[in-house]
Amino acid sequence: MNDRGTPPEGFRFSLRKLLIIVGVAAATFHCLNKIRKLPEVARDAYATWDGANLVIEYLRTHSGQWPQNWDDIAQVHRMVQGRMRGGQSIEELKLRLSIDFKVNPQEFAAADPSSPGGLPRAIRLRNGKDTCWEGAEPNTLIHQFLTDADRYLERVFKLRDNIKNATTPPFWFPGQGRRSRSDE
Repeated sequence: MNDRGTPPEGFRFSLRKLLIIVGVAAATFHCLNKIRKLPEVARDAYATWDGANLVIEYLRTHSGQWPQNWDDIAQVHRMVQGRMRGGQSIEELKLRLSIDFKVNPQEFAAADPSSPGGLPRAIRLRNGKDTCWEGAEPNTLIHQFLTDADRYLERVFKLRDNIKNATTPPFWFPGQGRRSRSDE
């Protein structure tokens, strides 16, 4: 400000500039807040995926019987711990997940995913969010296993034939590193 109470030369306050500054600040805050929450979102998504896989493994190894409590889940967790995608302990999963231990697997398998009610919510996050990886919604995975276990297990655990029977690496595969004398 100068002596007369007016802004210095070249400086003009306008509502447009203020709105732009506030908008940029709000967008920056929003983006930073989303970035800050990413690790938590990922842990939730892995928890739902791992929860579904633990229930599926229990169903597979216990003749289609549904787990009765967290002790049953913990037993399977100890067996498959090296294959857990999220690497969370059973205690962490208990804090994040709610599992309905009263589910009837036959009724679950008979449920129609396309109906208005959809599938039963046997596994859900305790925080109320619907976080999951694309293609890994926990109740859908369990339903797929219960309705067609052979195809589900083949999709999850088997390599495609074009990969199994490959004789040369795909074009996108990096070089094999150092060559031996027999390659010359």
